[in-house]
Amino acid sequence: MLSDATESAARSISELTPAKAEVIVHNMAMKRLQDGQFDECDLTLKELSMIEASIAKTIAAHHHGRIAYPKSPEASVPSTKPLANTTEDPE
Repeated sequence: MLSDATESAARSISELTPAKAEVIVHNMAMKRLQDGQFDECDLTLKELSMIEASIAKTIAAHHHGRIAYPKSPEASVPSTKPLANTTEDPE
């Protein structure tokens, strides 16, 4: 329940950082704790904190940023060579 909710919330954030992931996970866990959704399970607050840390780490790793690689100079210059006609039989 907590994993699904936090993953959905993380997808709505455009610039997700590890700190933002931790805040999202913690806020979602605390809302559910205050709502009584953990009342009938045997989780301790320490265990819930460990679960939060694990989910936050997983979400941050999954949504990490990618490096924008520069384009090669060859790709930016249009080719002046005519393309081979691939529809005709080469024989």
